[in-house]
Amino acid sequence: MTPNKACPVVWHPCARGLGGLAFEHPLAGLQLVKSSIEPGETPQAAALRELEEESGIVHAFAVRHLGLRASGYEAQVWSLHEVSVAQALPQT
Repeated sequence: MTPNKACPVVWHPCARGLGGLAFEHPLAGLQLVKSSIEPGETPQAAALRELEEESGIVHAFAVRHLGLRASGYEAQVWSLHEVSVAQALPQT
C-alpha cells in the first residue's frame, strides 16, 4: 500500500488517563488531524506540517511510524506517525 494521507498521532494526559489529539468537524464528527501528502513530501513531513497548520503546534517531532491504514473512504491510505510535542496542550 502506498499512503496518500498522513496522520500525526499525539497522546496527552487527560481526565480519563491518556487521550489522543482530535477535533470536532462540524459535519463529520470527531476527526483525527490528517493531510494529503504533497508531491516530493515524506509522510512524516506531511504529518508534522498538518499538525502545525491545523493545531498551531510548532514544537513537535516524529517519534515513530505506527503503520498504514486503508481507511475504506475514497481510496485513502493513512500513514500514522506518533508525534511528541514540547508544549502544553489544552484539554479542549
